[in-house]
Amino acid sequence: MDTEDMDIKRAVDAIMIRSYIDTTRLEIDVINHSVYIDGFFHVFDYTHRHQSDHEGHEILDSGTTQGNAQKLLLSIEQQIRGISGVAGLTFKFTNWKRTAAGWMEVSTS
Repeated sequence: MDTEDMDIKRAVDAIMIRSYIDTTRLEIDVINHSVYIDGFFHVFDYTHRHQSDHEGHEILDSGTTQGNAQKLLLSIEQQIRGISGVAGLTFKFTNWKRTAAGWMEVSTS
């Protein structure tokens, strides 16, 4: 891995951490300026991320439900593609799949 690949890997790690992604469940590799991300996509469930409905009842959402995760995955994808020097990006999540229509959750059972 050359120094430019290491810089790209550090930038990808930083994006994942800032997005509250559990990086222990992912394998992130950078080979010849191409980023490869494999594993289980999971967003840490912090209390300050919980929302409440109009009646004040807390809505429990781990962040990996359809709405949040789709937006987050698109955002992460755009940020990684925006890193200087990135030539390609490949995701192989066990619980999410990229389609022409966007991100879709895949059953892991």
